[in-house]
Amino acid sequence: MTRHDGHGLRLDSYRQLRESVHQLLTGYEAELEQHQATLHQLDDFVVAASSEDGQVNVSVDGHGALVELDLGWETFGRYTPKQLAETIVATIRLANQHAGEQIKQLPANRQLETDLVRGNAKPVAVPTETR
Repeated sequence: MTRHDGHGLRLDSYRQLRESVHQLLTGYEAELEQHQATLHQLDDFVVAASSEDGQVNVSVDGHGALVELDLGWETFGRYTPKQLAETIVATIRLANQHAGEQIKQLPANRQLETDLVRGNAKPVAVPTETR
């Protein structure tokens, strides 16, 4: 015998729907925790790079922000202001490239996605009224 609620909906359909929603939320929460762990790792992450001649040294954090700039003693005699600016920018880009490569290797590095967001969620039977 099939049990119905007061509106004619099957109780087992409610249970199935509730379980499906619970599974989706559990998966989302787990991925959110992993994403937050990755963000915390990025806060402590620092990568350094140097120009080819070693006169410009930079460090960037896991978010790509410059955290340290060190110019060698010969920098101002060797470079024009424009060359120095270009070398600093190129060295920062190099550090960010290295940081990106290392960040990809972090264990918790996964995009915050769920099957629902990607559109891969399995269809769920929606309870229907029975008459």
